[in-house]
Amino acid sequence: MKILFVRNSCLLMSHSQLSYGLGVIATMAHQGGHTVQVLDNNTHYRFFEMKDVEKRIRSFLPDVLAYSITMHNAFETYRQVSHFRKLFPGMIIIAGGIHMRHCTMEALQHGIHAVVEQEGELVILPLLAHLTGRTPETFVSGLESVAGVSFVRRDGTFHRATEFPALEDLDAVPIVDYDLFNLSDYIKTGREVGNFYINGQRGCPFKCTFCADEVQLADKRSASGEWMFNNVAALYQKYGVRYILLADNNITLHQDRLIDFCNRMIESGLNEKVTFSSQTTTRFKLSDELVALMKRAGFVRINFGLERLTPFALASIKKVQHLDNVHRVLSLVAKHGIQPSIFVMIGFPFDNKNLIEEERQLFLDITRYTKRLFISILAPAPGTAYYDDNPGIKEWYLDEKEYLMLRAHFTNVLDMHTFHTIKKNFFGLPPETTASIEEFYNFFKKYCYGSFIVRPSILTMIMIWLDFGLARVSQGLFMVSPALEFAIFKRIRGLRYYFGTLFFSANMERPEAGSPEDTSSTAFPSSTTQAD
Repeated sequence: MKILFVRNSCLLMSHSQLSYGLGVIATMAHQGGHTVQVLDNNTHYRFFEMKDVEKRIRSFLPDVLAYSITMHNAFETYRQVSHFRKLFPGMIIIAGGIHMRHCTMEALQHGIHAVVEQEGELVILPLLAHLTGRTPETFVSGLESVAGVSFVRRDGTFHRATEFPALEDLDAVPIVDYDLFNLSDYIKTGREVGNFYINGQRGCPFKCTFCADEVQLADKRSASGEWMFNNVAALYQKYGVRYILLADNNITLHQDRLIDFCNRMIESGLNEKVTFSSQTTTRFKLSDELVALMKRAGFVRINFGLERLTPFALASIKKVQHLDNVHRVLSLVAKHGIQPSIFVMIGFPFDNKNLIEEERQLFLDITRYTKRLFISILAPAPGTAYYDDNPGIKEWYLDEKEYLMLRAHFTNVLDMHTFHTIKKNFFGLPPETTASIEEFYNFFKKYCYGSFIVRPSILTMIMIWLDFGLARVSQGLFMVSPALEFAIFKRIRGLRYYFGTLFFSANMERPEAGSPEDTSSTAFPSSTTQAD
């Protein structure tokens, strides 16, 4: 059976990024004997229009078209589904992805034939075995026997899955075969950072109100340190990858496997060839010895999703976090030459001018350890009370204007999606509060400016000035005609990323202890995603 896996663009960051989760499922399908191709439309070098996806379908002639859906690519995915169902009536269309955890019915109502609602490792092969030799008219017969799959019956009613198989042993997750991907669209200079990541952990023990991963609460599965090392070694040996994001929700949750991984990196000598960023929380106790070991193993950056620092805000979002421990952990990490990056989230329904100012002062004190502060505005996601309890904002992400805004060149350069979210004012905050939120964002963007530039020079300043100038041109064209802006700037966006990685990316070698350099930096500051 031939399967084309597609992930439409959901880029809200400065670097291109291949889908690890989609890669795992595609690799399993390939290892199961199916003919597989993956089209991942999340590179800054090139944007695949719907006509480009159609061209790939016509050349590959898949039996199954499988989409990975996120909140930010749902609009375009559903648009393509409507088009391709008419154009290729004999092709079965299925979907999975993080958005399906809470929006299965939404996808089915928009024309997806069948949805894998949660984890797909134990579902994909039984599902493909069932679909083999079937058509959109016949595939539903007996499909209810495949656990974890929801679908539309022949009479138009819905079958909703009630059992969701999940791997107990994460060491069974295969090493992703990126040869299945359109990899040449991601690697041009060989100095690109952030393309590859590994996730060896499922779930989170915490209950933050803004997180939609309720299905993972109390889930503490982790792959072994050996599994992590084998994945890193494979990426380095096969693709020459020198920088990897270890995307576990909390890399220090199970410290024994982290210590094992670090020791394997050091003993193999790969710690001198590959560097890492990761994320964790200040709620875990970090020892001086552990952080020193992480530094030796190749860790150059740790992301901390602090979100807020005032007791009132932390209690409101159900996040237990003590300010003295925040300072202790950040001080410890910075002391060992690992750069802390701080993620902040504002724009909650409880926010007001005084609270925002109090947060500003507390986060300003954090800059003694790092100037890498990433400010995001709460965009309500399905599965959270902020979304589910506000019916007036239902499916806000399916507005065509949202899709057009995210795709535009100037949005990525100027962080305009952040301003766009502030202006949307999901929770009807008063003008003085929204003004405070915008002031908070602008303050830290200006204050931290320059921390993204590895080696500042007159040339980099000129390039950034030109970059912002072109972004303003892009913005003006977009106001006249989004289609015109896309036509003119799709090549410029690729060239911007090419020269940014070629000349202004951080050196891929390991920085010396105590150095502020970070292999994930780029010369052109841009939008970011929020870490857990």
